[in-house]
Amino acid sequence: MINNIKISIIMPVYNVQDYLEEALQSIQNQTFDDYEVLMVDDGSTDASLEIMKKYSQLDTRFISYSKENKGVSQARNYALDRAHGEYVAFLDGDDLMPKRALEAMYRTAKEHKAEIIIGKMQEFSLAKKSIYQHTKNLSVKKQIDKYDEDILWTMMLGNKLYSRNLIEENKIRFESVKFSEDAIFTMSCIFKSKMICGCSKITNQYRKRFCWEGRSVTQMISRELFEDFLYSYEKVITLAKDSLSRDMEEIADFNSGLGLQLQYKKISYVSAIYEKLVKSILDQFYRQIWKENENVFKLIAEKIQEYKQYIIPEKWDNLVSGLPELRLNRPLLKAEQLAKQPLISIVITENLKFRELDIMMDSIYNQLFPAFEVLIQKSRTKNLNIFYKEKCNLRLLEAKTATEAKNEAVKKARGTAIIFIDHLALFEKNTLNKMYKAIMSSDIDMVVMKMKHLGENEVINIDTQEVVNVLRYRQPLKKKTTYNKLDNTISNKLIKKNVLKSHNFLFTDKPWKDSKKLYREFQFKKIIDNPIITNLTDRDFLKHIFIFSPVRFSYKFKYSSEFKRTKLYQKQCLENRIKMKQKRKKQFFAFLKAVLPVFNRVFFYSIRNDGALLENSAAVYHALPDVKKVIFASRLPHTKKEKIGMYFKLLTSRVIVTDDYCKYLREVELRPKQKVVQIWHACGAFKKFSLDYPSSDRFTEKLTHYQYDTVIVSSENVKKYYAGAFGIPIDRIKALGVPRTDNLLDQINNKNDKEQFFRKFSELKGKKIIIFCPTFREVNNKQVKYKTGINWRELNNSLQDDEVLLIKKHPIMKYDLLEGKKYSKIKNMNEVSTYTLMNVSKLMITDYSSVIFEYALYNKPVIFYCPDFYDYERDFYLKFPQELFGDFVTDPSLLTETIHQALKGNQIPGIEEFKEKMMGSCDGHSAERVAGLIKSYLK
Repeated sequence: MINNIKISIIMPVYNVQDYLEEALQSIQNQTFDDYEVLMVDDGSTDASLEIMKKYSQLDTRFISYSKENKGVSQARNYALDRAHGEYVAFLDGDDLMPKRALEAMYRTAKEHKAEIIIGKMQEFSLAKKSIYQHTKNLSVKKQIDKYDEDILWTMMLGNKLYSRNLIEENKIRFESVKFSEDAIFTMSCIFKSKMICGCSKITNQYRKRFCWEGRSVTQMISRELFEDFLYSYEKVITLAKDSLSRDMEEIADFNSGLGLQLQYKKISYVSAIYEKLVKSILDQFYRQIWKENENVFKLIAEKIQEYKQYIIPEKWDNLVSGLPELRLNRPLLKAEQLAKQPLISIVITENLKFRELDIMMDSIYNQLFPAFEVLIQKSRTKNLNIFYKEKCNLRLLEAKTATEAKNEAVKKARGTAIIFIDHLALFEKNTLNKMYKAIMSSDIDMVVMKMKHLGENEVINIDTQEVVNVLRYRQPLKKKTTYNKLDNTISNKLIKKNVLKSHNFLFTDKPWKDSKKLYREFQFKKIIDNPIITNLTDRDFLKHIFIFSPVRFSYKFKYSSEFKRTKLYQKQCLENRIKMKQKRKKQFFAFLKAVLPVFNRVFFYSIRNDGALLENSAAVYHALPDVKKVIFASRLPHTKKEKIGMYFKLLTSRVIVTDDYCKYLREVELRPKQKVVQIWHACGAFKKFSLDYPSSDRFTEKLTHYQYDTVIVSSENVKKYYAGAFGIPIDRIKALGVPRTDNLLDQINNKNDKEQFFRKFSELKGKKIIIFCPTFREVNNKQVKYKTGINWRELNNSLQDDEVLLIKKHPIMKYDLLEGKKYSKIKNMNEVSTYTLMNVSKLMITDYSSVIFEYALYNKPVIFYCPDFYDYERDFYLKFPQELFGDFVTDPSLLTETIHQALKGNQIPGIEEFKEKMMGSCDGHSAERVAGLIKSYLK
């Protein structure tokens, strides 16, 4: 079993009991099975180890280890020493792995013989989700240069797959540092690798926890931590220079075009590393200067000045202009200077409850915006954490009431803008930064940030805030607007201090009145990113308007009418309409089931043809000569009359036979004595479908398939794929063979079919017939036109006089691949059955179509022509193209040569193994076995 492991997943674990089970479940949900999970507990003091052991006992692929606490690097190295996988992936105990991550990365690695795969990384929190742009840039590249600068901004582990050979041959391990250890490991692998590829899927979901979710603001920035960080990045710079030097040594002439290009790349790339280093120092250390417990500032300032000289001047200027809040055009301000020259003043009044004070202060001091001061009403400092009392940017207001404190703060504030905290208003890390940039970048007086409600385990939209922040209100508008009176708090507003002073603005003891006045007198802008999290509800926002206002009824009407314009309301309405419709349908069908009998008959349902069954269902239909049968065959959409007839047959038939999706099975729960037999319209298992590639949401897919009693498939080997795709137990999947293949294996039938074809198309008699059977293309579940890339004129001229190419496209492709042009040896042949064309042909050209399974029964050669292979959206059950028989072509210019080689060949390597694996139960008696099963249900 160890030798068959494709991927080793390494997970260091330390005190993540609240998230670990979800992380492990995300691995178990993978569509890829050949993995092992090496979980290393690094001395956890919570229940993490117990959770690990539970998974180890239930699933042998999960292996748990426990060791004393020595850090994440040693935990990962411990697992690496015990890994057996061909590739290695990393996942932290509080992050998640999307369902198709392993499969997508492994398939990309094998197709391109890549040593490193880089996918997209998604950050998620209680409030929102976002994809890191640099990982997105890399994920779409088929081949990634190891000096691609986007890699420098994505040196994390979770979104990558590493070749274990690469790691072991170069003896790469994690170094025992406490910061950016993943950067050294990643870049060591990058610079040693020969092939790096992008994977377009999201391969890691990084959990961003708010400070109130367990990561305290008092986690300090120490000198040791900063020195470890510097060591890691300087090691990366050394690795980069060594790699560039090795590449330079391979060039004979430094002054050649290639030599000059590499010299320029070296300068640019090293500059980019230093730029990333400085940006990281600013973001992860200087922006959090209020959390340092040692004299780290001096070292920060020295290092920035040192590294600045290695950055291209133009790049440095761009860095400075992009970070105006840090004022980098002059020496860095230390904490004492920031306290005297803040940009934002945060005012906390006694209206904020004592029990909310600490979490509010955590939120403020956890901001990535160092230039702030806190002005707090003295009455609120009684139980304040000593950590905050000692901060030099904390100033006291002597005012006795909240109203006096606000007005006193306007006079005493040193910042250029002020925000007043009257109740719990928690900031995300970038909230103040976002608000400050917005207020300073445009000619406005006030920035208003959207608010969301903090629930027990989630952040919830507030209806009134949806009204206040509807799309047309985000930009500065006219001053008098009714909807703004619904926003009756001042805790979500950043206001310019000089504007408050010039207007002689005086706050009152009624915040809702102050908010109304601010909206009326000031120019404002609304933003919805990085919302402020509050414990206020709709009731809190509406109580002043609906209770005290003399025109409360007009406000209530205005609120109701405006709320109906929001996406949230429209979504709620849609959900309610769907629920009511489902409820009425359920009641109606319950009544019908109570009064309608069940007849001992078979109901054949098909949406793939009008008025007649297709080959699969027809073969079973004819194999039941003495059984009562009814048919409903009609393409979607169905008329009301058709639906009534269909429902009647569905509810009154003992056995229902379908060959495709039956949407009516989502709406009607059948009686226990009724049976559903699914004779799927495709053989084998090629492209992923249904739950493995849902065309709609997963809930709808499950509803469609859960009532199947039996699914008929072509071989024992494909049963597991159909069980997973339909979400049903594998014992409901029966390998009885595909009924329509009985005719393909009938020699007399084949002979008659050929004779009939050549009577109709006598000009093709004696020709070597090549058939081209492409399938349709989709992007985001929507059909798009297939661009073959074939030069039809050149292909036509290359064919011999006794050769002809017949095109049989997929039925839902309504356009002409030849674009109306006529050729002497290439013809469209859509009016003829695919199976007839298979019978008369010598060679098939196809791509991702399941027709290959039936064609294999004829023992004829196949060319897989896939010009869009690297961009094709669908995933496969097979290893494509390794497990297929036939030639594989992606370059249109090679198609002609491949055709002539295939026509000359006498042997078809791999076809017998392929038939056994995918079509092993198709022996010419499938219809009779399926008919026998149906008869057993009728008894």
